[in-house]
Amino acid sequence: MWLFKEKGRAAYLEFLRNLTSQILLFAFIVIIGSRIDKNPVQSTYWFVNMSMLVCFGFMWFLAFAANGTLLYDKALASRPDVEVHKDSLKAQGVNGGKLAMQSFLFTCRTHPLLVFEVFIIIFVIYASTILGMMSGVITAAGFLKNIS
Repeated sequence: MWLFKEKGRAAYLEFLRNLTSQILLFAFIVIIGSRIDKNPVQSTYWFVNMSMLVCFGFMWFLAFAANGTLLYDKALASRPDVEVHKDSLKAQGVNGGKLAMQSFLFTCRTHPLLVFEVFIIIFVIYASTILGMMSGVITAAGFLKNIS
């Protein structure tokens, strides 16, 4: 498995380090979302909170995509045939999203277990992070309710 090799471990730890900013952004989304729920739609605060929610949601999505693709790119770099295929596509003038899609399809055909491993890593980490965050929010809400 790629994850247990030296470069895989380093990429995994970097992936985990990058989760911190995503957790912070997600916490802002949850907090702002709870504030939107308390304000009527006609209030000025609702519009401000909604625009902040959209902004933080967009930033979280970009961080999520960047972190996942960074891990995926490092996993692909561990396979020389994928890099050769990617270089040949670049030489043909393919770039951007089309390059990423064709590289992904090639990797799915030649190394399906690597693709499965990366997606499982991402899914398990994000699922456990979101569950932990939800547990923390529920606990904090109960604590605040008991205080007041």
